Amino acid sequence: MEINISYEYLHAERLSSEHKGQANMQVQLTFPSSPPQRVGDSLEARFLTNITSQPPLVVITLKGAVRARGEKAEIDELEKGLSQGKPDPELVRLLTSNVLFEAMMLMRELGFPPTLPLPSPPEKGGEPGFKPV
Repeated sequence: MEINISYEYLHAERLSSEHKGQANMQVQLTFPSSPPQRVGDSLEARFLTNITSQPPLVVITLKGAVRARGEKAEIDELEKGLSQGKPDPELVRLLTSNVLFEAMMLMRELGFPPTLPLPSPPEKGGEPGFKPV
């Protein structure tokens, strides 16, 4: 099965720059946000993601569509699951990781530091080890 994720609406707004330290992020992914639509051998399902922080530092909204194309049996099974409100867990993981990556890129553009801690350089005088040439 071939999966394609496209974005139709991106919104990111910095609400404040006063806060120092770690902020709690709330992520809400609505998938599918409308009934899936079938077009030939493919299926399209829309999604909506809202990300907010506590304290209120940033708000991000992403809207888009997931398009799946494949064999009729695969598309039938995917459509049945989406229609019953039980999307394929692998598809949800794929969509979630893609949405979070896009959100991190938008936050970077707004001047927020990376959410993952950066590795610190090794201390001088440590054990000799492999050094690239």
